[in-house]
Amino acid sequence: MLAIGALLRKALTFSKLKQAWEKVADNKGMAGVDGETIDALSPQIDAVLRQLAKDVIHGIYRPRPLLRIWVERPGKSPRGLAIPTVRDRILQTSLTLVLTPKVEAELEDCSYAYRRGRSVRMAVERIGFYQRQGYHWIVDADIEAFFDTIPHAELLARLQTVAPEQALIDLVEQWLTTPIQDGDQQTLPHQGIPQGSPISPMLANLYLDTLDEVLLDADHVLIRYADDFIVLAKSRKRAEIALDLTREVLERLTLRLNPIKTRIVNFDDGLEFLGWYFVRSLAIPRTWHDTMPRNIKAAAPPSPSSETSTNTQSANVTPDNPTLPEQAASTISTGAETESNNPSPEIKQTITSEEPELDQSLPPLAPLQRTLYLVDKRARLNVDNQRYQVERDGKTILNLPAHQVDHIMLFGPVQVTTQVLQLAARHDCSLSYLSYLGRYYGRFDPETGQQITLLQAQFTCHADPAFQLDIARRIVAAKLHNSRLVLARNQRHLKSSPLDLSANQRLKQIEQSLKTTTSMESLRGSEGAAAALYWRAFAELIPPPWQFSKRLARPAPDPINAMLSLGYTLLYQAIAGLLQARSLNAHLGMLHLPGGSHLALASDLMEVFRAYVVDATVLRLLRTRQLDPEAHSIQSEVCSLGNDTIRIFIRALEDRFNGIQQHPQTEAEMDLRRIIDHDILTLARAFRSNNVNEFQATRWR
Repeated sequence: MLAIGALLRKALTFSKLKQAWEKVADNKGMAGVDGETIDALSPQIDAVLRQLAKDVIHGIYRPRPLLRIWVERPGKSPRGLAIPTVRDRILQTSLTLVLTPKVEAELEDCSYAYRRGRSVRMAVERIGFYQRQGYHWIVDADIEAFFDTIPHAELLARLQTVAPEQALIDLVEQWLTTPIQDGDQQTLPHQGIPQGSPISPMLANLYLDTLDEVLLDADHVLIRYADDFIVLAKSRKRAEIALDLTREVLERLTLRLNPIKTRIVNFDDGLEFLGWYFVRSLAIPRTWHDTMPRNIKAAAPPSPSSETSTNTQSANVTPDNPTLPEQAASTISTGAETESNNPSPEIKQTITSEEPELDQSLPPLAPLQRTLYLVDKRARLNVDNQRYQVERDGKTILNLPAHQVDHIMLFGPVQVTTQVLQLAARHDCSLSYLSYLGRYYGRFDPETGQQITLLQAQFTCHADPAFQLDIARRIVAAKLHNSRLVLARNQRHLKSSPLDLSANQRLKQIEQSLKTTTSMESLRGSEGAAAALYWRAFAELIPPPWQFSKRLARPAPDPINAMLSLGYTLLYQAIAGLLQARSLNAHLGMLHLPGGSHLALASDLMEVFRAYVVDATVLRLLRTRQLDPEAHSIQSEVCSLGNDTIRIFIRALEDRFNGIQQHPQTEAEMDLRRIIDHDILTLARAFRSNNVNEFQATRWR
């Protein structure tokens, strides 16, 4: 029996394997070398999943050979796919589900492929943003045979830094070295990762993360989609420096640039990237090529068949894998089950000088309570035969039975019909009205005593000093944990001397000491000491020419303090709105003292999210040079941010709020609003049960 670590053990649980099976089945992929189809496996799937886990635990699991499929591509050489069996795809998918949060924590914002909540469109919009900032020179890079030449030893060593479990590494190595069956011949790969395996996209991103880090640390602007990437620069000289550094890093990774397809160009010359033509100030989807005016066609790249992008009309087997053939998607899908990152067919407009509108999706029901979140200002909520019907632009996009919805949260000017209120009243469903940024407006409640009983429970618990101290202790401990995580994640971007690790260690010691705290005064003292340590360490992460010496809230003397204060205000409003939407009294704080108009409980819960939401956003914007250091004014030692800075910062913060991620404790996929709401719901449950153990303050890993 193998020594199984925590990550692999989690991947081998029946629930995780069942989740993986559902993804594989939904993808409707083809059979592998054994001829076993999804339909044939379905009736016996529970037994199959348990046997897979046993085989791995007992060290007898061996993957079957991969099935080689050659996909023809017009004007190009055929692309070879290597398809695992359905059983092997299930196991790979399960491990990918477990590893993804770990790998995501390592990846940079410049990487857009194979990542939930990211897309080609986002990459295209980012290119347009930098072009408008004066980045007119482009390193158009092509890695030669990337997927076929990744060295196994170096890849596994990189994976081991994220998942230091030998049994897990050995399992991945088996998949990398599985023979490939091509007709009557078998070949044993000594390098490369198979295009067609569910785990390959994640491994590819992880391996190229080193390239991302080095280029970003050298202040280059990088946009990467799998192995397809460009580096943007304000001068040809700067682009040449970026190209030299790229070549050097890839050589260290045992990869090389294709000398024929790698070039330095200007937007005036035209560029094809990710299925789009970038010509002067225009961004044109490839499907427009045949209808473009003649003068624009002439400026476009001369060869539409050029392989400067792998995300083409002829390249995609799975919804989000740009290395696989799209034309074969319905018949030979392989099971690399990830979210679609292809350009949306609705993208018909040219990118202009205006910033694109935020993509405001309509999330599904949240956990704990069955809550419907509507955050799209174009949405309209109606009723269709005892069901809530969500419409957008005249089309129905969601239809839910009324008895499955306990609460509806409306962010922004979402239209709601009278019939919805009547149906909600009949099913004891509440509606909360908030601004898009989370400011609470009001609430519709059916006649019920639930809100009163919750408030009574909250007042009772607030009057209990032991209960109050225990909740406050959990909030501060989660705050320190998340603050340490933000410091550690940003430390690697330092160019000079590394961050003083003792600060992080002392923060951890303070966090551990909270377990024995016996009074609110002592707890607040520990929090104050930790804050002083944190802000000193935070200041070391600030890149030049920005300057930051200490945290001063109001008035803010510098742009960094001003951004932090603005971000905390928006976070405070969002949490206050959610508290009131959940019928909790936001004035009754556990850590902060109530008084006046201060919503102390909102300030309490905000402590958990400050560093992860606001501080991390500020550091990322500074590090990626998205802000102008001169775009502010200071009068009488009070800093006023420029309009562009405010707009960019709020957009980045909203991106942070709207990004889908796995909840670190429940592993459910949700955005930050729902993660905050999860904390609030567990707090309400703690009040109702008078049990502090019900409260779960979010801790990221």
